[in-house]
Amino acid sequence: MESVNWDKVFKMTIERRPGLSAAQISKFVKTVQQPLTAAELKLPEVGDNAGRWKLPEGALPRTYLSFLKWSDGGKFRNGNRLMQFFPALDPEHGVRIMMLLYLVPERSPGLLPFAFDGGGTFFAFDMRMRPKDGEYAIVAAECGHAHTPLRLASTFLEACQSRQSIDDVWETNSAVLETLCPKCLEPLICAKCGRKIRK
Repeated sequence: MESVNWDKVFKMTIERRPGLSAAQISKFVKTVQQPLTAAELKLPEVGDNAGRWKLPEGALPRTYLSFLKWSDGGKFRNGNRLMQFFPALDPEHGVRIMMLLYLVPERSPGLLPFAFDGGGTFFAFDMRMRPKDGEYAIVAAECGHAHTPLRLASTFLEACQSRQSIDDVWETNSAVLETLCPKCLEPLICAKCGRKIRK
């Protein structure tokens, strides 16, 4: 796993939880993206279309697994960015159940949410595209709505280190961040300064 000093990543620790063991991380990796079980298909929130859902696929970033080893969920802040991480395997608030209960595979296929921002928006891995150096772009996706996800960062660690709230990103960059290359879904315009980064 990636070596990150998580104690220094966040300026404020609101709630840190015990980290996962190697066995728990292995179980999480094996189960989080598996097809829906018979019991999950019967959840009233999931609905009749769930049998056709395709869950996101791909290896989880090592930096994220490193974080789970340090804290299985928890609440942290950097500047205006609040991140409320889902505990990995929790049956009521874990990564998989939150993805299913909020119908993410139906409304935003290819995304794997891992945290809330404290205001009704997910932080999610964008697994619609291949990873770069084992990392997926991090996007914001509104809970319970189908819309174009908003790109926040190139890596999990970058998303954790940012001091900008999702609302701030949306307000200042909504026009530029929605401008994506239709072929590869990479931004055509820099999210920070508005400069064109592709021709």
